[in-house]
Amino acid sequence: MEWVDFWYDVMVGHEKILDNDQLVNSNCTNKRKLFIATDEPNSVVEEANRKWGNKYEIFRGKQDLQCKK
Repeated sequence: MEWVDFWYDVMVGHEKILDNDQLVNSNCTNKRKLFIATDEPNSVVEEANRKWGNKYEIFRGKQDLQCKK
């Protein structure tokens, strides 16, 4: 996550610089989003929400079908 945070920080700083020069539409937002793909969705998503839920909008794939034999 260190590099993800770094990327967002660079992009937000870049937008502020461009915004001061009035080259960027002020209505644009750059929300921090995180997509999680895992075989263990419940535990991983719960952990991600605890660690980064206040900073990122967290997405995950739907796990409607569970194969049990």
